[in-house]
Amino acid sequence: MKAVSIWGIVDIPDLGSKEYSFTMNGPYCGLFDENLKVKDSFVNIYELMKNTSAEQTEGEQANRVSDIQIDLSSVGDTTFTKSGSFIDFRSQLDSRFDLKYYDSVEVEYTYEATDTSDWSIGKIAVADETSLTGYADGLAYTLGMTATNNKVTIDVNAIDGKCAGINIQPMNSSWEWPNGLTSVTITGITLKAKDGATYDA
Repeated sequence: MKAVSIWGIVDIPDLGSKEYSFTMNGPYCGLFDENLKVKDSFVNIYELMKNTSAEQTEGEQANRVSDIQIDLSSVGDTTFTKSGSFIDFRSQLDSRFDLKYYDSVEVEYTYEATDTSDWSIGKIAVADETSLTGYADGLAYTLGMTATNNKVTIDVNAIDGKCAGINIQPMNSSWEWPNGLTSVTITGITLKAKDGATYDA
């Protein structure tokens, strides 16, 4: 049971016999009398329903899809010094995981460099098992990884299925590791759930 509709809240003893509510419910159908005193009918309904809300909330919480913050301490290397790098986090995704429940993947990073003028673009791609190579475009990607940012967002709103990790590839205009870039460190990966998303039954 998810809801109860209550037509009569308060008794109205002087309700006219030609009134719609008189015909439908009568003047004494309320849960409270005309002085707002609790009636037995209120007590009966309260006893019937008092645990329903809590049970429903627990069920909804169990099925609600939440953001996933990847634990970077358990994924191996997070600092990279060459192209073709990737992070595999599939072990942190449970059996119910599907990208259809998520809007985006946010990736935060820092870097060390002696010069960033050669760093023109950078690709971070959300990859499945077969495309987690460090180079592939994967399921979705952004080219917004540059020295002027410290976070990028990859849109996965229209994608479903599994993912395995991210490919990381800062690049110069020749699609190579930029001169002057010493290293890139991934500091955060968050899969952002769609508002109100719940797992399929």
